[in-house]
Amino acid sequence: MIDNTNTRIIAGIKAGEGSALDECISVYGRYVAYIVGNIIGKTLPNEDKEEVIADVFITIWKYRNRLDVNQSDSFKSLIGTIARNLSKNKLRDSGHYLTSEELSVDFKDKVDVENDVIKNDLEKKI
Repeated sequence: MIDNTNTRIIAGIKAGEGSALDECISVYGRYVAYIVGNIIGKTLPNEDKEEVIADVFITIWKYRNRLDVNQSDSFKSLIGTIARNLSKNKLRDSGHYLTSEELSVDFKDKVDVENDVIKNDLEKKI
């Protein structure tokens, strides 16, 4: 199911449809926020985190011609990689240099991330 969604999102973004980018943000916004939050943590203010999150989707839009509908199964990984790199760049640009421990941190499997987001949402509703 997600591959069909990814295919539709990628095709729309490649065609320059703003609604496809909106859908991308809707589907992957919390995933991106989770990654950005884990990397930046409390080192930078929330405004900087929000800026990085926005920059992830701006980057996707900016390089939309490089997206490949045939690689829709790796779209989420691409988004995660962009989020990770932009977060690290933001820290570096702010004068915070990453330690070797911070550089070697492995993120949870993407399924675990999704489960954490769903669990947090359910806890908030309860």
